Amino acid sequence: MITPLRYGWLVASALSCAGLATACSDEDSGGRPGDAAADAAAGDGEEMGSVLADQAQAQLGHEPAADAIAHLGAIVLAIDGGEISQAGIPIDRASDPVVMDYAERMSEEHADHADALEALLADRGVAPTESAVSGSLRAEAFAGISELKGTPRSELDFVYMRLQVKMHAAAGVLVNRLCDLAPDDAELLGFLDATRDAIAAHRSQAEAILRAR
Repeated sequence: MITPLRYGWLVASALSCAGLATACSDEDSGGRPGDAAADAAAGDGEEMGSVLADQAQAQLGHEPAADAIAHLGAIVLAIDGGEISQAGIPIDRASDPVVMDYAERMSEEHADHADALEALLADRGVAPTESAVSGSLRAEAFAGISELKGTPRSELDFVYMRLQVKMHAAAGVLVNRLCDLAPDDAELLGFLDATRDAIAAHRSQAEAILRAR
């Protein structure tokens, strides 16, 4: 079982990878197709994240602590589940080893994150409860999977990385709001802070890979 402490180590590793990826992208930036795609994906993701964050606030902001934690848990698990499911396609079909490595890390790190969150919820005797927000996240992830399955292999790397920028941009805005909405629980708040850092690192890595294309 992955503990929140173990997940903190994974966050530090992700941030280190993000620094390397950003440094590589800064060495040779220019007017590539990946630049425009990254900008558009980030904008779309932040807009989606803002809408979902408003929906989460409307619900969690008026709930008892146990209900809010249950809904919050399902939201974050939906983020993890979407990343794990989407990563399976480029792991099998990606042409670029850099993209394949990124997908493998997303699968592993989001699985570890989900394990840590489930352990945290179990310690509180809370089961994740689905909501409109978690449902929207799962629907968006399914749409991304359908897009990837219909994408020619020659374009798969580009499309996957564009989706990664979008989904992590959305998750970043959403989890940032969840940090403000979460009940006063020191371990949960620390976990959400670490989650926010990991999402930012994953987004930075995805943007660096996409902008290099």
